[in-house]
Amino acid sequence: MKFWSTNDTSKDLSGAEIIKSILERFGITARLAQAAGKQAKEIINSQNEKSNRKRRMPRLTSHTANLDSRFVKIEPFNGHFEMCLKFG
Repeated sequence: MKFWSTNDTSKDLSGAEIIKSILERFGITARLAQAAGKQAKEIINSQNEKSNRKRRMPRLTSHTANLDSRFVKIEPFNGHFEMCLKFG
């Protein structure tokens, strides 16, 4: 909500004060807070591609997370499958 109300549409990553507020509000790790801030900015920026008439504050109806290489590692696997995903 903070990105929408401040009209922050820059491509820069979230600032330290926003990451700190996410940490305090949800009690998650800094790495996860950075990922949440990045995903929130991507959602807000997607609204800017619409015309002014159709633009509105996004409402999230499902829980999804965009995880990058800091969270997921793809490794060869000698079991039944060819590869495995490691989270964490």
